[in-house]
Amino acid sequence: MRIALLAGSIALAAASAPVIAKSSKLDAADKRAKLDQPEYYGPNAPFDPAQARALLAEGTGTIRGYLYHTINGYGTKGGLFIPKGPSKAAAGIKVYLYPVTPHLSEWQKLFTKERAAKIKPPIVKLLEKRKRPRILKFDPRMQDYQLIATADQYGRFTFPKMLPGKYYITSDATVYGSYQGSEVTGHSTVYDGWGVAYGVEHTRPATHSYETPVFMEKFIELRAGEATLELDAKLK
Repeated sequence: MRIALLAGSIALAAASAPVIAKSSKLDAADKRAKLDQPEYYGPNAPFDPAQARALLAEGTGTIRGYLYHTINGYGTKGGLFIPKGPSKAAAGIKVYLYPVTPHLSEWQKLFTKERAAKIKPPIVKLLEKRKRPRILKFDPRMQDYQLIATADQYGRFTFPKMLPGKYYITSDATVYGSYQGSEVTGHSTVYDGWGVAYGVEHTRPATHSYETPVFMEKFIELRAGEATLELDAKLK
């Protein structure tokens, strides 16, 4: 009798247990949502505010530079068969200077690697399996120990009262402009005297605008006993 009652209890429990119906579409949605969640990563070396503060103590040296770009009149950076534009001062653009710390050095290496990964050919990106977006971060306190200068109308910038040491200097901007060209307005078909058809493209004059991002970064060193360090800071 007891065995029968126990078997009945087990059967009742099994009958009353909730049934979980699986949905392949919901499962796929969960996977897509997980893939959309960014994965943050950054340097393993910790940021030391005391070290950065000491490296930015007042000194007697000066770092000066000329900030410029060579974007041509068509908004491109030039290349093997495309000429670059003349040197143009990047007036009003901010330049950032950081003392080189282990945290910054490791971050910059990761940053360089990340940029290289972004310029893979499109076919390679299509063939690669989709992964979670990875976002590179640095310790936000690093920005509390940066120096900022603004390029004047001639592209010149200055960081005075600097200690000898290694620094990371960077800047970015967007170059805006326009040029005269043409645009396609339509196509038509014409026939020659032999009845052979030719396609004709119709165009008209048009103004084209461009927005070209440019970037500059350098590791520099102001040596002991060096009064002034002068830089050519080209935005590329």
